[in-house]
Amino acid sequence: MWKKSAWLRLLLILLAIGVVLGIMLYSLFAASNPSDSSSSGISAGSSAASSTSADSMQPGEWQSETVYLPGDQVSHEGKQYQALEETQGEVPGQSDVWQEVPAPSPSPDGASSPAPESSAGGSPSPSHSPAATASASPSGNSSSRPTASPTAAPTATPARPQASPTESAPAAGSQPSNPVLGYRKSVAYYPSWKPASLSRLRYNCLTHVIYAFAIPTEDGELLPLENAATARQIIRDAHKNGVRVLLAVGGWSYQGVPLESTFVKATETAEKREKLAASLVAMCDDFGFDGIDMDWEYPRTGTASQKQYESLMLSLAKKLHPQGRLLTTAVIGGVDASGHSYYDTSAHTPAVIQAVDWINVMAYDANEGEHSTFSFMTNCYYHWRNTRGVPAGKIVLGVPFYARPGGVSYDALVKADPQAPYHDSIRYQGTQVWYNGMETIRQKAWFARQNAGGVMIWEVTQDSPTHSLLKVIGETLSS
Repeated sequence: MWKKSAWLRLLLILLAIGVVLGIMLYSLFAASNPSDSSSSGISAGSSAASSTSADSMQPGEWQSETVYLPGDQVSHEGKQYQALEETQGEVPGQSDVWQEVPAPSPSPDGASSPAPESSAGGSPSPSHSPAATASASPSGNSSSRPTASPTAAPTATPARPQASPTESAPAAGSQPSNPVLGYRKSVAYYPSWKPASLSRLRYNCLTHVIYAFAIPTEDGELLPLENAATARQIIRDAHKNGVRVLLAVGGWSYQGVPLESTFVKATETAEKREKLAASLVAMCDDFGFDGIDMDWEYPRTGTASQKQYESLMLSLAKKLHPQGRLLTTAVIGGVDASGHSYYDTSAHTPAVIQAVDWINVMAYDANEGEHSTFSFMTNCYYHWRNTRGVPAGKIVLGVPFYARPGGVSYDALVKADPQAPYHDSIRYQGTQVWYNGMETIRQKAWFARQNAGGVMIWEVTQDSPTHSLLKVIGETLSS
């Protein structure tokens, strides 16, 4: 009897030990092979952006070694981005393969909704100090590529009235501006001597195109418009896309001869001014232009040209505005590279400022080096806004699509150096050149969105099709 009981107890002990060992083995196996429903990680080589936790539903942090596919979303430096094509190692916010998407915020009913816009949010909203002249420009050291990007100016922004749309109402049947950008203007000059570059016109990123240039003569007439067929094609394509097209008259020179004296002679009498104004309106009628952009470089303060320019502009306003057409003018930046005001901006009298729909501020060419820094642009803005009293919505800030010295196009820089879009200066053919890279353009466009009427571009055919500055402007103004 004892033997049977002892063997039974031993069997039960062995059975219990077996059960415990089985449970331990099962636990170890389960820990090394988690089920799909409880896994929150991703295997190496898969797209990190496609995985989010059940609780946060936020995109994963961008990883430079990960391959992302079109549609994948990531977080980077507090912002969310979506891949437009397959990419690896291209930094969100610095490459146009990424598109910024609004970050979701909880709505009162618990659903997810886009976060409201705020001028004090994560995007740059630099402000101005009259004494601020420091730019985030590259160093002068030519032995290594600078990695400059604009730095924020002092934090206190002077009080100013809220900008409001200033553009005249279009005439019945005319095409409206691109509704995606609202009243903020994205204005691109298209040079008449480049008829083969129409593909650079991204109409979804534009509100206005300015065809440059109609050339005046000393007797108050106009030369035949160069590449007229190209102008007509641009007008047709632009109107189909809700974009308006203006005709620029003048420019700095024609066939190497400055046009300033030509303008003075073409407007020296009332009869000549009337002839020139009538010729411009007739060219608008012939082609279907939506207005005139005056590029008289430059009327001089305190000279006869100041009065002649004012008279011409008031005459054009009386002719164009009743037709629902626009009148704009290109103006100098107004300050030098150190922020000191130029006297000659006073040639654009209060009467002219009142008559035009907006001014295109040439906030570039401050010098032959760092010619268009962020701080230079803001100094130009505050000159026209505060010193000259131009309404904020009438100030359209110019950006260059080329480098100094030499005027080489941004597109040529990108082709020469794949890193050019991410800097403001590179060595090009043995020379250090300065320009605006993608991040500088983004910050300038954001400043214009927050403070001014929009952005102007000289000139659009110099853009890169692969790392487009125009695309950056369009996305920033419409975000």
